[in-house]
Amino acid sequence: MGMTTFSGPVRSLAGFITGADAYVPLTVATLTLTPADNGKTTVISYAGAGGVVTLPPATAENVGLTFNFDFAVNVAAPYKIKTTGSTPGDLIVGSVYIAASGGSATLFVPNGTVDDVMNLGGATGGQVGSTMKAVCTAVNRWTVSGNLISSGAPSTPFASS
Repeated sequence: MGMTTFSGPVRSLAGFITGADAYVPLTVATLTLTPADNGKTTVISYAGAGGVVTLPPATAENVGLTFNFDFAVNVAAPYKIKTTGSTPGDLIVGSVYIAASGGSATLFVPNGTVDDVMNLGGATGGQVGSTMKAVCTAVNRWTVSGNLISSGAPSTPFASS
């Protein structure tokens, strides 16, 4: 593909992804994602308990932001992917499938009224090979989808903070 040059401000709802900048390595306990991380894949390689990934506020300006997560390690509970928790409060909607290694998958859906965090680790998913996506689909709304692997009988990762 050829090279394209722009003069002046350019906005892309799908993000600009190039080379090594296409991922965000997570090797520390906490990470706050920003609109600059849009479209990138966060490779979760911090396995310790207490890990937290915070999504940007679900504002009108952020509708369309997309974040992908790949789990390179088995995370320890509690490991959180959460909204900012600001008033009136961003919610998590959507669904994820969770399966124990070699087992059948169970679909989990947040309640859509108070769930603003995903608690991962153990039975709630986050084992090596788990993948998920979070998309800001409306003001105060993050829609998640994914296939998570648990270390035991699956249980819901969705909760209110």
